[in-house]
Amino acid sequence: QSSTPTTTHRYPASGTFTATLVVRDNHGLASQPVTKRIDAGNTPPEPSIDSPAPSFRFRVGQTITLTGSATDAEDGAEPGSRLSWTVIRHHATHTHPYFPPTTGASVAFTAPEPEDVAAAANSYLEVQLTATDSRGLSKTISAHLLPASANVTLATSPAGLAPTVNDLAPPASTFVSWQGWNLKLSAADQTDGNGKPWVFSSWSDGGARTHTITTPATDSSYTATFTSPAAPAGLVAAYAFDEGSGTTTADASGRGNTGTLSNAAWTSAGHTAKALSFNGSSSAVVVPDSSSLDL
Repeated sequence: QSSTPTTTHRYPASGTFTATLVVRDNHGLASQPVTKRIDAGNTPPEPSIDSPAPSFRFRVGQTITLTGSATDAEDGAEPGSRLSWTVIRHHATHTHPYFPPTTGASVAFTAPEPEDVAAAANSYLEVQLTATDSRGLSKTISAHLLPASANVTLATSPAGLAPTVNDLAPPASTFVSWQGWNLKLSAADQTDGNGKPWVFSSWSDGGARTHTITTPATDSSYTATFTSPAAPAGLVAAYAFDEGSGTTTADASGRGNTGTLSNAAWTSAGHTAKALSFNGSSSAVVVPDSSSLDL
């Protein structure tokens, strides 16, 4: 017993004791007692995460089995009923709960997919194992579980068009994905930066305009090919004048009536960028006579 604000006491033997604090005011009125459990001579258990190994990398949808153990100087080997597992998902600078506290020497859960495409590059799992001894003293350790990743590249032909992944623009033409993760690729008809329209033709893997791939174990590339729109019915010739160089201009109708420039100059000041400049007198585009031009 002590009447000072701070005190020390050495217990003569190991055991569980109760320390009690009562405060009296200057009139001698005592407070309700406050107690604190003291486990003298008791040390916390030492937990161990036995598997997976530090080199393990998980695939999306994979069943991951966690095994662990713990020893205690007073109890010896702790039973599985005194082990508790928790899994936290880390993304950039914040976290999300993923696997709730679960008791056992061996527990299993299913590996998640990343929150989104951008999150795949900076996300991982943290496994926490807590061991509690017979007197209630506990210790927690943790380990990181990293995903098995692979780079995915999306390209277009012609270059510069915009496919999507999971209905969004990818963070870059080459981005990180997690092995086993399903990605929805899509290539809509679109207009390029020069105002020229393009129509989807095919994917390099043979998939439909919108289709799902499963991220493989190795880096992979997928190219969406686009073509110029089909010429309207009855069109015999069409010229965009968008080559920008050379002495000829292509027939966009697909009928092969190529034009040859005569005293005309290329310019970048057209309505949608490239164009031909005519001098108003001698400039022309000469197209050879062809039966396909007959109306």
